[in-house]
Amino acid sequence: MSSPGSDVGDGSSSPRVSPLRPSIRIRRPRRPVAFLVVGAAVALLSASRGAAGLLTDSWWFSDLRQVSVWRTRLLTTVVLFLIGTLIVAVVGAIVVRSVGRAAPYDPPDSTAARLRFLFGGRARAAGAAAVAALVMLLAPALTHNTSIVLLMVNGDRGVGPRDPIFHRPLGFYLFELPFLRAITGWLLAVTAVMTFVIIISAHIVGAWRPGQPGGRLPQSLRMLVSIFGAAWFVLRAIGLLLDRWQLVASGSGYVDGPGATDLRTRLPGLLILAGISVLVAVAILYGGLKRDLVVPGVAVVASIVALLVIAQIIPRAYRQIQVKPNSPAIETVSIQRNIDATRAAYGLSGVLDSPLSATASSPTSTPVATRVKVADELASNARIWGPAPRTVAAFNKVLSVDYLRVLDVDMDRYVVDGREKLVAVGALDRVALKTETWSQRHLERTHGYGVVVAPAGEVVGEGDPRLVSTGLAGTVVVAKQPRLYVGEGTDSFVVAGTASETDPVLKNNKAARYTGAGGVPIGGFWKKAVFALHFSDRNLLVRSVAADAKVLFVRNIRTRAEKLAPFLRYDADPYPVVLRDRIVWVIDAYTVTNNYPYSQHFDTGAVLNPSSGLAGVRFNSVRASVKVVIDGYDGQVSMYRTTQNGTDPILDAWASVHRSLFRNADRLDKDWPGLRSHLRYPEDLFRLQSVALGRYHVTQAAAFVDPTNDWTPSVAAPSTSIDRNAASPGLSTASSEPDLATSTRSEDRAQVDPDSASLVAEPLFLRHRYPGESSTSFVLQQTLELRRSASQRRLLRAVIVADSDPKNYGRVRLLRVPSAIEVLGPTQAFDRMRANPRVSTLETQLGQVGSKVNFGDVQVLPTDAGVVYQRPLFLIPESSVIEELKYVLVLAGDRVTIEPSLRTAFRQALGAPQDPTGSTAGSSSSSAGSSAGPSQTGNSTGGASGVGSLGGAAAGGAPPASVADVLIQAAQALDEADAALKAGDLGLYQQRVDDARQLLAAATKTTETSTETTTTQPKK
Repeated sequence: MSSPGSDVGDGSSSPRVSPLRPSIRIRRPRRPVAFLVVGAAVALLSASRGAAGLLTDSWWFSDLRQVSVWRTRLLTTVVLFLIGTLIVAVVGAIVVRSVGRAAPYDPPDSTAARLRFLFGGRARAAGAAAVAALVMLLAPALTHNTSIVLLMVNGDRGVGPRDPIFHRPLGFYLFELPFLRAITGWLLAVTAVMTFVIIISAHIVGAWRPGQPGGRLPQSLRMLVSIFGAAWFVLRAIGLLLDRWQLVASGSGYVDGPGATDLRTRLPGLLILAGISVLVAVAILYGGLKRDLVVPGVAVVASIVALLVIAQIIPRAYRQIQVKPNSPAIETVSIQRNIDATRAAYGLSGVLDSPLSATASSPTSTPVATRVKVADELASNARIWGPAPRTVAAFNKVLSVDYLRVLDVDMDRYVVDGREKLVAVGALDRVALKTETWSQRHLERTHGYGVVVAPAGEVVGEGDPRLVSTGLAGTVVVAKQPRLYVGEGTDSFVVAGTASETDPVLKNNKAARYTGAGGVPIGGFWKKAVFALHFSDRNLLVRSVAADAKVLFVRNIRTRAEKLAPFLRYDADPYPVVLRDRIVWVIDAYTVTNNYPYSQHFDTGAVLNPSSGLAGVRFNSVRASVKVVIDGYDGQVSMYRTTQNGTDPILDAWASVHRSLFRNADRLDKDWPGLRSHLRYPEDLFRLQSVALGRYHVTQAAAFVDPTNDWTPSVAAPSTSIDRNAASPGLSTASSEPDLATSTRSEDRAQVDPDSASLVAEPLFLRHRYPGESSTSFVLQQTLELRRSASQRRLLRAVIVADSDPKNYGRVRLLRVPSAIEVLGPTQAFDRMRANPRVSTLETQLGQVGSKVNFGDVQVLPTDAGVVYQRPLFLIPESSVIEELKYVLVLAGDRVTIEPSLRTAFRQALGAPQDPTGSTAGSSSSSAGSSAGPSQTGNSTGGASGVGSLGGAAAGGAPPASVADVLIQAAQALDEADAALKAGDLGLYQQRVDDARQLLAAATKTTETSTETTTTQPKK
């Protein structure tokens, strides 16, 4: 040991100093002044940006009159950080001080010598820096549990039914258990890091030199390591006991929840492992006191072996030997508990289960009057346009308004032309042009403008939507305040209320200064400086902007709601509603948990949009308890509870945390008159319920394991002509069929068909009257079909219907197809449509002339005359990328029709007599358009203006035969030839074949002539 007077920097030598020591103490390094200045500047800038962020957040929440929400969240985070800081600082100070006291004054290692040389005179500063580093590493992790802590403090831990294993209430699993697991996990991390820090620091400072004489860890540090090691194993024992409670939501059995393997091996095994962990902690403390490493080492190795045997080998062996040969009989009790819990967790207990009547395979068996009524109802309410990219593109093609565009299309209800219709509504927003200047982006083009309204079953011209209102003039559906400062696709901040603002309209592009209540006043220089720092935009300082102008930011409706209430999950599809005063946005918000006892987890990747707040989240219970209403003009956010107190314990807890955030549902009519009639059933919840009902439509365990009750959401039919020759999901080979008797764990659970996960059909908003009902209703519909069976037939098993009309809002019905009747699923129905000679010929010929054929959604329509299927056919001309609606395919029983008129197509398919008056432009509500083009029966009617014409033929009189018309006639001739051949009339058969050949030749010649005319036209 060196003498007390020795100093590492005085040039003296010592036999204990490393040979590198002299090279280290040759020159004391200068203080890196430049480095310190740069570091201080970076730290100051970071702190300034953080402070600017806090200030702008407080202004933003204050603008929404919810500053208490921000304050509660901030104070809780700060308190948790301070608690974590206190714990880590105290423990870290003990560790740093112990390591410092154990460090040799004359370190024999070069690294330790350098540290002593650099910090020898500033030991306290070095220790403080080390403690601060530990605090910044560990304390923030505790703040990540802010939501868990708030729910623990404010949630009712005694609410809900008790589980059948531990007899704990639901509130314990929702609030208390997540809190205990989070705190235990954080303390485990702290003890592990501190143990690691002791060992590494001791080696760095030279107090521990493994493999060298006298290099053992000092006794003081050895005892400290023993204490932390024992504490880690005690905490691990607590975690294992908590894992026993967590088994109620496990996923290792036939279904989720503790099954036979969990109850008989894992449940007692975790208790044994917890006891072993406590014994290991005692052994570690004993080894620390007695300076013995053998006993702790043996104890740790034994615990690892016990973990492997008890937690892995025994459960797997028991499952293979005892459970699998007797499954699912041995799991009957667990399955029944799982059924009851899952139906409650996903809101399936209130689903109305009834048989689907009028599912006769032949519509002709119903009275003619019934068929006429059904055909006319279907034509009046049929949907052609829907929320799909083709509709967005079609709207943007028809509507050309300066720098506006349609971003999304949603289905809703408005009164148009004196009667209620299903319409598509698209919110408008500006296109972010690449050539925009800063003034254009932030001062001038500050807002979108208006809405687009078009009946969902009508077209005009060459197959485009018929826009009946745009909100840009005094038309049918218009708001007094059509400007949209908050919406979809609005991500940048704007400075509103200046003279630079303009309305994006075709004519009279006049200034429209913002006068709304929302927004944060930009103020004077210092406030502008805060905004400039927060947005990293110096233009806010150098531009001349009036102090009374307002800054609007966080303008995307999804982001706005998430910032205000991040503890909720939001639907993928917000939708706009046009009220008398202005346009508002509605978003459905959900509460979820992963701790609902015995409830099932589902693989939702195939049914949820990736933009959904529920996508990528693991949960086994969901509630759609909140409607979020956002004013499109001034951005005010209102959240309304849609469930009764006590039905959603999680929302009850958050309502207790933020008392001013949620309003009762009865205030909705007062705050937003007329909004209730436009509310829709939550779409993402419906998607989840469709998956769950595929298996959990049964209520008894015996029926649950029956393969005939294993249903799945319908598979989407191919949508393009390219898919025609591809293997249809409904016609796959039998070799790919899973063996139901030896199904794997993933197939035992109620999941979407794994072979078609990317082809799940979209649920559809429809206006429809179901069998046995007296009136139509606005519903969200999905179909369920039998999961792949040995026959590979995707038969329709049920139709799920969720009502959105105010009188029955929230009612969910499961309409079952009687087991004795075979009804086609959407894919099989479309295969039958395509197998029709007329459809096949038309599709082939249209593709050969350079156009592309696409198909819309297959709509499954249960009616009093049986199940009817309808699918629109779109054409993309060779010189365009925009789809145009041309025909409608309808299947009823065994009859397939393809027509340019909805009314004609439905009546022909149902075998009903045609309307002698025909369809005109004035009756657009009952058809996809007027029958301006000739139908397959040769009927034709002129339209006054061509509005609604699918074929785009000239108005008035008989239009000239187009290529498509000739192809239809050819297909009809081939159909008649097939009928003649079956009847044995070979002469008529040959005549009809010759007719078809002549028609096809004429179509080819017409196409060639049209092409030649186009290519040889002289240039102007």
